[in-house]
Amino acid sequence: MYLKDIIKEIATRTEITQTQARDVYDALTAIVHEEMLKPETESFTLPKIAVFSKTLQPAKTGRNPATGEAVEVSARYRLRVSPNDSLKKAVKVS
Repeated sequence: MYLKDIIKEIATRTEITQTQARDVYDALTAIVHEEMLKPETESFTLPKIAVFSKTLQPAKTGRNPATGEAVEVSARYRLRVSPNDSLKKAVKVS
């Protein structure tokens, strides 16, 4: 399913225009992005859908595959998304 299909489905199910549905979708994605960008946020739950979590991967020394030279890889956040139990159960039953 593509984004345009999701927008059409939201509009149909909620009896709003596709423009309004797109605005709702954009607002939801903005909320998730803003929440995950906060330093104090470790996880964000989208009820009945998924849990977004981030963990800090510490800096490490890596290797350049072409030259074998040691390269410093900076610390960064890893983002993980896992389905909620309700979604897992729904898919399992199907």
